[in-house]
Amino acid sequence: DRGSGKTSCMMTVKKLLCNNHKKLERYENIGIAQNKKALLTNTTFHQLDTIGPIYFDQNHNIMELFLGSLYAKFINNESKEQEKPRIYNNNLQNLTDRGELLNKFSEVKRNLTLLYNKECLSEYDNLEELKDLTASMSLRNSMYDLVQTYIKYMHHSDDQLIIDIDDIDLNMTNAYEMIEQIRKYLKIPGLIILMSLKIDQLANVVNIKNLKEYEALLQIDKVKYREICQRIVEKFLVKTFPLSQRVKLPKVNDILEHNFKFIQPTLFPDGKKVKELSPLKEGLLALIYQKTGLLFYNTPKHPSFIIPTNLRELLNFIHKLYDLEDASNHNEATSNLFYFKDYFFNTWCTNNLLNEDLTLIRKANKIIEPLYINKLILNILQERFPILQTVKKEDPKDKLNSISELSLILDNKNMAFNISLGDVLACIDWLEK
Repeated sequence: DRGSGKTSCMMTVKKLLCNNHKKLERYENIGIAQNKKALLTNTTFHQLDTIGPIYFDQNHNIMELFLGSLYAKFINNESKEQEKPRIYNNNLQNLTDRGELLNKFSEVKRNLTLLYNKECLSEYDNLEELKDLTASMSLRNSMYDLVQTYIKYMHHSDDQLIIDIDDIDLNMTNAYEMIEQIRKYLKIPGLIILMSLKIDQLANVVNIKNLKEYEALLQIDKVKYREICQRIVEKFLVKTFPLSQRVKLPKVNDILEHNFKFIQPTLFPDGKKVKELSPLKEGLLALIYQKTGLLFYNTPKHPSFIIPTNLRELLNFIHKLYDLEDASNHNEATSNLFYFKDYFFNTWCTNNLLNEDLTLIRKANKIIEPLYINKLILNILQERFPILQTVKKEDPKDKLNSISELSLILDNKNMAFNISLGDVLACIDWLEK
């Protein structure tokens, strides 16, 4: 799901490895075995530019994007070298290594062109054409040579490169082809690939591709070959993304029982202000009351529906609440209610309601006179729940006269000013029972 924190998590991992990997040894609860932690702290990582959805199109495949990112780093390093040259023990050797690296770039580019543009084959003779065909099938080897030569020239031979690919599953047209390119040509030593994606969405992309290939067979036995396509998808995903290399992010409901620390930058000497919601699902409702005077409750089985189920929305919501001043009385809460109302109608309702329900909510929001809102809500309930239209004024089973009272509330002749909030709640309570 969008906003679940996949990209942020991936960027945090990359930043931790590339900038603060030496500090890993300080973290006792990071969830990494001691031998692997030692390996990480003794390895130097170098990041390449992020490849995101804005670069995915029909004209550029993932290989060209990676090659471009690698070459951009090389050119940027060359520019810095002109401003402040490094001191080499052997300048001739440096020139030789640089020339070798440029040759590797050229070789990979040539192989890519031959692989995806067959019209570019050499026009000299048949032997040259065979050589070109062999080179196009050796793209993995030439990519491996490029990465190793790049690391050796730019850094040290034992270092690792990190490239992160964001939301590749959003590209429904080319996602499968790009994943195949990564699997065939980029899973090489010296290169670590971080990817953020929704695995179910990617499964749908692969399944659509398989269904097209099995189209003729599906006409013979639809059920059988649909199952075969599904098994192929599962095997493909397990092979491409081994379970041991996946990080499944927790959902919001999974973290609501935990304590949550909110750190705000301030002008104080310590530079920050820390507030804690303990636990998150209780502390957040208390914070809403503290800022607006509105009471929301969690049920034993489910947290309050006002709590966002999307991590990005949750963090934005908490941040907005902390920006509001505390309200000790109704008058102070009034200005805060304006912002809370804006959040509720424009964010919460949009993200949680169907279009039909959203239309009704917005209709109610346009009513200026509160007296008419209760009448409107009762009309909506009667349209949504036809059982309310069968309520009779007299029912022998109604010993407490609750149905008789409800029938009076639902009477179409009842005027709007006669209907209270308690009447609406009584109707909802009857429906719940």
